[in-house]
Amino acid sequence: MSLFPIPFVPLKEHSLALAAVRQVCGGRDSLSAVIYVHGAAGIGKTALLNAIAEHEQVAQNGVAELQVKRIDATDLLRQRFESDDPRREFSAPLQLDGRSVLFLCDDIHRLKQHESAQRHLVRLIDAVLAHGGAVVLTASRPVGEIRGLSPRLVSRCRGGATVRLESPDIESRRMLIESFCRSRRISTTPA
Repeated sequence: MSLFPIPFVPLKEHSLALAAVRQVCGGRDSLSAVIYVHGAAGIGKTALLNAIAEHEQVAQNGVAELQVKRIDATDLLRQRFESDDPRREFSAPLQLDGRSVLFLCDDIHRLKQHESAQRHLVRLIDAVLAHGGAVVLTASRPVGEIRGLSPRLVSRCRGGATVRLESPDIESRRMLIESFCRSRRISTTPA
């Protein structure tokens, strides 16, 4: 967690990923319910997941349509060592009051070479999908370039939409800087 949390600034570089999430969360059948988002470190994948989680948790008419379950891949690694049953923390019902789960998992590339954590993630993905939920996974590279991932996990990542986040262009960088300065009450002057 950063000492200075950075607010999410929706950029045109995020538009495809956000559209894919809206599509699967809206219950339309034209896309699989798995979205795999990849891009370089520091490009905003975690901020994007935070924004998705916050947006989906906002209640409409007092009831959120999806129950959001968000984890970092390193949480799965810790679970493996801290508990006899790695499913304990994530074994809550996958539906609450008829709501499906939106399962968000950040940085799955950290699971390479950790077979039991990968098996657990595959079981979680399968359970969410079996109950009509949706899954958003992030990583630093395309799934085929991450050595050490199991074929089952690679298959789940490739089973839906894949979105690459591009580096922000000059206009988007300007928007980010202006937003960060406003949130910290720093005045800026055009150069």
